[in-house]
Amino acid sequence: MTPPSEKAWRIAEKLGVNIFHTSPTAIRMLRKVGPTEPEKYNYRFKNMTTVGEPIEPEVWRWYYTEVGKGQAAITDTWWQTENGGFLGSTLPALEPMKPGSCGPGVLGIYPVIYDENGDELPKGSGKAGNICIRNPWPGMFQTIWGDPERFLSTYFRKYNKNPDSTDWRDWPYFTNDGAVQAADGYFRIIGRVDDVINVAGHRLGTKEIESAALTVPEVAEAAAVPVIDEVRGRIVELAAFGEDRLTLTTARRGPFAGRRLIDFQELAACNFVGLTSETAQQQHIAKYAARLGMRNNRRAAR
Repeated sequence: MTPPSEKAWRIAEKLGVNIFHTSPTAIRMLRKVGPTEPEKYNYRFKNMTTVGEPIEPEVWRWYYTEVGKGQAAITDTWWQTENGGFLGSTLPALEPMKPGSCGPGVLGIYPVIYDENGDELPKGSGKAGNICIRNPWPGMFQTIWGDPERFLSTYFRKYNKNPDSTDWRDWPYFTNDGAVQAADGYFRIIGRVDDVINVAGHRLGTKEIESAALTVPEVAEAAAVPVIDEVRGRIVELAAFGEDRLTLTTARRGPFAGRRLIDFQELAACNFVGLTSETAQQQHIAKYAARLGMRNNRRAAR
């Protein structure tokens, strides 16, 4: 049984809860089923977190404005099970928050972004790459049980240029996550580098596509998945859901006829739930295409 959308806010009001810890998936769900419910309850969170996966800027803003009532400090932490602790985060109330960004590396952690050739991508470049950690740290895991070679090949060999080196500086830790670093030093985690769809040799990040779809106000949730294509092997299908999940409408290739979204990319289909008008579908698809176009082709395979 699914609890009512207002239950969390009712508990916070009744018990005087002042810390809210949750995931982006839960935040998106609460935003979808009860976008105005928090304002009906008298509570005040001093600190809120979002953990486990990247959060879209639009969802972050709703979380801050509606759930936190514009007063709570949001901690968007980035870390991995292998790491024993946070790798990227802001210090609550001490460092500026930024929608969709985890912040800088935490104390003692020195992240860096490399491209596929091993060249460092400078902050503010606007280019996505593979985020790595320059230095070892006490909380990192030491090996993979029974398979030390897999430990090295998965996390360290990609950017090592001297296999015989015993200097830790030659062995940056490859997190297997993609990221972009802004000019202010904050990192935006895009998602797992293996969570991509290969369209005719171009690697498209599903999280980027879904984030672009969520910038359309009528879209509450989105999912990008690969489908078979006879020519390109795989193409993208985007399912976008509005507030009313009961009505399913499908806009096939028509709105995309003759249109190149990012020099190479064309979506196979957009399934909109809750948007029943074909004209409305096409308008929102056009908005989505424009938003997606801003991302250029930075995820293209080199």
